[in-house]
Amino acid sequence: MHVNSITFVLLFIILLSFEGNAQSNSRNKISHHQTAPNTTSEKEKTAPSDLKGTWAVICKNELTELDINKNEGYLSLYDFNAIYINLKVEKTSNKDEYVLKYASLASQQDYYKENLKIVDEEISKDKIIGRLILQKNGKAELQWIGLYNIKKQKLEFVGNDFLLIKENGGKTPLILEPCH
Repeated sequence: MHVNSITFVLLFIILLSFEGNAQSNSRNKISHHQTAPNTTSEKEKTAPSDLKGTWAVICKNELTELDINKNEGYLSLYDFNAIYINLKVEKTSNKDEYVLKYASLASQQDYYKENLKIVDEEISKDKIIGRLILQKNGKAELQWIGLYNIKKQKLEFVGNDFLLIKENGGKTPLILEPCH
């Protein structure tokens, strides 16, 4: 082999190595990005919730609500088929922060066959669907993630398909006021 061939082979090996590392890093980033917002980190431990109250985008409208009674909750999820869900509520190690998880379907109508519906056994009961962070002014920020459909392997009830975001004009973050 002469010098040009050796140089070419070395460059080829270096490029392959670089490409393999880039793909590996890309896979790691994608994997981390897909799971990070929907899981509780090891540093962030959860405990039973002590939270009680009802929150809404605008309480006087009496349209949509998030109702929490310690470890359990109730949420208006979707308007077209009047879907309401039960929640599991856990306090995180971060002060004034709670994670919400899907517990079960509370009620659902079948008004529109083509619109979203829930099949209870297809929704993950382990994935975090949202975070509620209490603010000093008594309001709460809801960081909504969505329900993870195990069968379809995707998030559902995101964006305007989630009633509180729709009621808030599609804007996030959601700042909820306490309803008394």
